[in-house]
Amino acid sequence: MNGSESLKLFPRAFQLQTLPYFVINKLHNLKGLPGMFTACLYAGALSTGSSALNSMSLVVLEDIIKKRAKNLTDADAAKLCKIIAVALVLL
Repeated sequence: MNGSESLKLFPRAFQLQTLPYFVINKLHNLKGLPGMFTACLYAGALSTGSSALNSMSLVVLEDIIKKRAKNLTDADAAKLCKIIAVALVLL
């Protein structure tokens, strides 16, 4: 089975492996670059996940909790937002 036949059989699997293949097989001679590239990918993924989690917890705080608790201080709101974020992670 050559590359084009396997691409027809498993197109999504090969699409997901294209970037790691390029980094490992084509950039291996540049010392430190594959590791730096991988670290940048992880940093981008973690940043995106963190932003989504903070946004969801703030929406829950503003739209649900602050409507019921009118006299909530900023310090209490910050603590509550962190608790909501942890709860969302556990879901």
